[in-house]
Amino acid sequence: MKERDLRKVLTKPTTDETMDQKITDSLLNPDLNDMNSNKMYSRNIKSYRFSKVAVIVAAFIIIGTGTVLAATRHFVKSYPSKRDVLTEEEYIQKYGSALNVEEIYEEVTKKYFGPGNKKLTLPRDSDGNLLEVTDDGYVVFPDGSSYKPIYELYTPDPDRHEKAKKSGDEAFAYMGYPNLVPTYIYDNYVLGEKGFCIYETTRDGYDKKWTMTEFFKDAYDTGDFSSEVIYVTFSPAEHSTKNSTSILVDDNTTKDDYAYSTYTTKGGILCSLSKHVDGNIIADINFDSDTIGNGHMMIEFIGFSNKMDTVKEILDTLPLTEDIVDYQDTIEE
Repeated sequence: MKERDLRKVLTKPTTDETMDQKITDSLLNPDLNDMNSNKMYSRNIKSYRFSKVAVIVAAFIIIGTGTVLAATRHFVKSYPSKRDVLTEEEYIQKYGSALNVEEIYEEVTKKYFGPGNKKLTLPRDSDGNLLEVTDDGYVVFPDGSSYKPIYELYTPDPDRHEKAKKSGDEAFAYMGYPNLVPTYIYDNYVLGEKGFCIYETTRDGYDKKWTMTEFFKDAYDTGDFSSEVIYVTFSPAEHSTKNSTSILVDDNTTKDDYAYSTYTTKGGILCSLSKHVDGNIIADINFDSDTIGNGHMMIEFIGFSNKMDTVKEILDTLPLTEDIVDYQDTIEE
């Protein structure tokens, strides 16, 4: 095998700029002149088409204070999520001005909790079959010959799932909340290379924090990392999310491109689902809580077009429970 061909199949980390571009293109602008309107704005830049359904909702809702609870389930009241889909021209006509994403981005600082994990290009032969890599770092070819790369191969962290949970605990605690990522994701997917990123900005005297995190399929045995990708966004809210409305500004899609439904988790939490014609699915969860605070969570599922049962299984592990108590059951006989 020629050296240039060999280099193509050797295990090496891949540079994935999707996350940075996705975050940059999804910066939001709140209606700070009407803080009680509970409107949440999202922006999907026309030049970025990695995921047609990809939006970040509610990033600039004013942060609420909350007490972190030790319990694995947290009592909340959940509400349906509403979304308007507008072109940029329609948005300007309705709200009087365009979203100035660049200006907002200049004011945002980032704080990382991690690190996460790298995606790999695994060594394969000319037919696409995976090649063996020995414990001492040699790549073994079908004819029995072997070669050791001159650079060190990336070794997946055996504790990657436990470390992801710890990073999530720290990131959410920084915002004043318990870890709200569904436990199924921690157990079955891998935290992206940048870990949890907390975005912060101060506008008109208000401090705002939110997080967006990438998880990808734990595929270190197959290299098929992009077959399933999950983005988790959480935005704290100072006011009730009961009547919140999000707005997707995108000249390349319409409301008719989505199929809307709801799903109630085993814990009684209402999730508003939007399935795009390309198969990607978004779950929006609006909640209020007297103990942990109010907030909006958006979970975007890429590569789940025929896996709605898996989506529901993931949502069932949200660490939230509907705040409904039958006080008669608590009365001692």
